[in-house]
Amino acid sequence: MHRLRYLAWMLASALLLILGLLGLSMLAPPHGCGEGTREQIAHLLASVLYVIVIGAIGRAVALRLHDLGLSGLWGLLPVLPLLLLWAAKIIFSNLPPLVMELSQYAVLALPVGLLLLLLARGQADGNVFGAAPLPPGAGGRIGVFLLFIALLGSSVLVAAPGNYAHRAAAYAAYLLVREAKQQVAEYWKVHRRLPGPGDIAIAPLPEGEGRSHVGSLRVAAGGVVTLEFSGTGRMPPACAGRTLILRPVIDGDQFSWDCTGGTLPTPLRPRECRPRP
Repeated sequence: MHRLRYLAWMLASALLLILGLLGLSMLAPPHGCGEGTREQIAHLLASVLYVIVIGAIGRAVALRLHDLGLSGLWGLLPVLPLLLLWAAKIIFSNLPPLVMELSQYAVLALPVGLLLLLLARGQADGNVFGAAPLPPGAGGRIGVFLLFIALLGSSVLVAAPGNYAHRAAAYAAYLLVREAKQQVAEYWKVHRRLPGPGDIAIAPLPEGEGRSHVGSLRVAAGGVVTLEFSGTGRMPPACAGRTLILRPVIDGDQFSWDCTGGTLPTPLRPRECRPRP
């Protein structure tokens, strides 16, 4: 496969994936709170889509390697670091911190490998896999350019609508917890113990962007703050009753918060409130 046709194939595969995910997001928003029938169907269709795209990319990689005189099995080389890391996580319960830190770079092997295949020149005289592919004409170059423009446009469409709206709504509600957190912290500084129910009175929430996304806000024993979300405003209706739980953490004289508790799905949470792996 000629380099330009390889690029066109990769762009078309990426475009298919993005448009497919965009269509599935209309069936079931990716950051919703529900796990009903529509979400299950969307997950199943997404799995089928991933298989199709991976198969298309694998075919393009194999044909490109044939143009270089190499077996298509060499296409597994960039995936090998990810496979080894996956196997190591299964075999060993606790990997050394250095390995975990370096593992985040293993994923870079895949795009680097795909890029090297794009830059490498094929064998001009052909090889055991067949004759050298003819370079595409002007129409092929224009087609690649149009694919690139379509890919950029579709990326904007995917990023814009649903991916950030629900998360922004949840974050706006989370910001309204700030005063309750300050009240708990100040109570601890004065009394050197955490407040219980009735020890502090939560001030009425200010009107603003996040107010319509809050179902209730309460402080329980030990200064635990529970933010319950509504299903109104920009929050999906399925998120009604989901919670974000903030627990005081005291280390000597240091007072901090752990907000990883609650039933709000991870994609909707503020980054500091996402459960740590």
